Amino acid sequence: MGYKIYRYGDSIGFNTLPADTTYLDYLPMPGYIQYYVTAWYDLTPYGYPGQYGESAPSDTAFVLFGVDIPFPFFEDWYQGMFGINIWSFLPDQGNWSIDIHAGNPAPAAIFSGNPSETSYEHLLRSYWLPGEICLSCTDFLWIEFDYKLENINPTGTEKLEVELFHDSTWFPLWETTNQGSQDWTHMKFFINQARGNFFRVGFKVSGLNSPDINRWLVDNIWVTWTCRPPLNPSAINPHDNQVTVSWNKPVCDDTSGLQEELSGYYVYRTDSTGQPPFKQINLSIIQDTFFIDHVPAIVLPAQYRYYIYAEYSTCHGASDTVYLTLTGIENIKPSSFRIYPNPTNGIFSVDLPDDAVMLEISGMNGITILTRDLVSTKPKKIQLDLSNFPKGVYPLSLILKNGIIRDKVVIY
Repeated sequence: MGYKIYRYGDSIGFNTLPADTTYLDYLPMPGYIQYYVTAWYDLTPYGYPGQYGESAPSDTAFVLFGVDIPFPFFEDWYQGMFGINIWSFLPDQGNWSIDIHAGNPAPAAIFSGNPSETSYEHLLRSYWLPGEICLSCTDFLWIEFDYKLENINPTGTEKLEVELFHDSTWFPLWETTNQGSQDWTHMKFFINQARGNFFRVGFKVSGLNSPDINRWLVDNIWVTWTCRPPLNPSAINPHDNQVTVSWNKPVCDDTSGLQEELSGYYVYRTDSTGQPPFKQINLSIIQDTFFIDHVPAIVLPAQYRYYIYAEYSTCHGASDTVYLTLTGIENIKPSSFRIYPNPTNGIFSVDLPDDAVMLEISGMNGITILTRDLVSTKPKKIQLDLSNFPKGVYPLSLILKNGIIRDKVVIY
């Protein structure tokens, strides 16, 4: 009589004889998919009138179904077709169309109130979007869009809704009704619940009497996300025009995620005015968590601003901005105080002023990892070894009889 088609053991279709031995499975969930087919028989010729029988399953076919839609996802309808980014409709397209003369800017997707429909519902839904690439080092996943309503009768019975599909279910995100005309309005919703899996977004129009509106318009649909930024950026001026910019690694939900996803860092700096624009100052990607910048010859004083980009395989995250003022005045610290070499492989020396009392070095978590009493010996110089500690930036505090000096040691 025909063939039954199964996906993951669930029946999804039936081809009746005379049947083509092919079946189109529309919009299955991406991933590894299993299919098999059975034959369906009328058992009347075998002495069982009115009864039917199903064969044993065929061999299983496996296919890896991926997603080719670019992500982040942006839809501005500029090609004038729903099919370019594989939008679909349920139960049918209804009054959905693309108007090449309207939009923010044109074109835009529209749902017209005419031809007239009553007790209607028409859904415009995206193709699968690859949320599985938003893994442990991501912060936010969100959707943005612009919408407009050209209203006729403010009945409040005609709706525009936004939906999100994940975990096998469509969930409502937002809705508005035709209380009155609405000019172009920008909306943004966080959808972190879809992180780590494939998902879809959709726009649903429904109502009791479509001629109560002229049309809904939807434009500039943007689905994107941010990655975790570098932490605790700092900048110090050890001497002359040299600036050491340092930071801590991003914190991900699991340590393996950072190793798998993070490619490295880029450093950005302003000119000596400290005002944007920022320009990238490292020629190649950095794997360490510090960068030595040799600022150009300047008229002092000058202020620089820096930030650091963490570059991931699928996105990036920008740190906070750090400020540094170069004055050319060396009387902030005693001339006898010096850390060298800095950056260091872990072994370095510190020249000390006569009134030094104690030296402390803290780890990147703020906990003290080393102390030296300087009162009894009154050394002019000490050598320290932090080579057993991880690469990073370590705050150093030198306590004096009448104050305190703070600096940083960079281990590479």
